[in-house]
Amino acid sequence: MFGLHARGDPPIQHVLQISLEKMQPLHYYGNMPVIQRFANCRVRINHKDHPPPHFHVITNDGREALVTINPIKIAQGHVTAREISEVLAWAGKHPAWLDRIFKELQQ
Repeated sequence: MFGLHARGDPPIQHVLQISLEKMQPLHYYGNMPVIQRFANCRVRINHKDHPPPHFHVITNDGREALVTINPIKIAQGHVTAREISEVLAWAGKHPAWLDRIFKELQQ
């Protein structure tokens, strides 16, 4: 449930969250937009993150990899290229879009 106030109104944070979610074309996991989901992981980009342009791959078991966009390669993390081969292939087909999303989220 939402954690209703004494008057029965939902907390303002919940109302704002619903409004923002309806406006955003991206899904959110915590503070980071989930830009793509795969069977074994999800791809996120942080707001106001450090260069170079990159995205984060979070596996279903909680491991994470940082993948640079140009070139598409695993820069950090505890995930092998074989485990996220589908993500790497997808990213290789969409580098301009990924770069644009990264830049938009940095503003």
